[in-house]
Amino acid sequence: QLVVTDQDNALILDNSYNKAKHGGYFEQLAQRVSDGLNACGFPYCPGEIMASNDTWQKSLPQWQQAFRNWISTPQPKALLHASIFFDMRSIFGPQALFEQLQNSVLAQTKGNDIFLAAMARTALDRNPPLGFFRDFVVERDGREVKGIDLKHRGNALINDIVRVYTLAIGCKEVSTHKRLEALLKNDQLNHQDVKNLRDASEFIAHQRLANQGEQFSNNLPINNYLRPDSLSSLSRHQLKAAFKIVHEAQAGLKLTFLRQY
Repeated sequence: QLVVTDQDNALILDNSYNKAKHGGYFEQLAQRVSDGLNACGFPYCPGEIMASNDTWQKSLPQWQQAFRNWISTPQPKALLHASIFFDMRSIFGPQALFEQLQNSVLAQTKGNDIFLAAMARTALDRNPPLGFFRDFVVERDGREVKGIDLKHRGNALINDIVRVYTLAIGCKEVSTHKRLEALLKNDQLNHQDVKNLRDASEFIAHQRLANQGEQFSNNLPINNYLRPDSLSSLSRHQLKAAFKIVHEAQAGLKLTFLRQY
């Protein structure tokens, strides 16, 4: 995790779970974990995607049904939940519960053209911050220049692109770096494109961390916005090249899963 990111967590409950008998324990457990993460600097999820919201405390069959609904009816809200929960990791407890859920989910997404097309459209909703003449497009708050959003128009776009390709092949990896490694062993995506995406992801993430370090050192609010005029000419050139790779990867995603140029 990087700085300035909220928490997302949930519980998979064994079938022997009885709300009247066990609900109080899991309610306190979930609240304790969410409060602890918040105290450590990972703020509460604005959308309440946390186990402290009992919507996200489900038995294994309930989770399997939830994923079936999201996959079979890929509406915007379903795709939002899918983009979060398809990156699920097992943190603590019986691994078998997690593995059964992940296996059933990947069996439904692998080669599922309709669902993958819907996920691809979502990954194309935002563009990297480059204008027609390949200059940076900065975001503003009124007259104030906020900068370019390195998370939502950089790393998050790469994460979304790579997620679609790996769901298409049933890959179990959930970190973008490991997903890219898996794609190097598969012909789903040109290997040079995979390497370019890996380098772009690492470079944008480095710039994001370095910028947040500068913000912290200067007692400024820490966020994901970088002002391009703060970069050297070399770094500006490299960042433009990284965003160009993201733009080209989006074009490839569109062609592959939407059959459109």
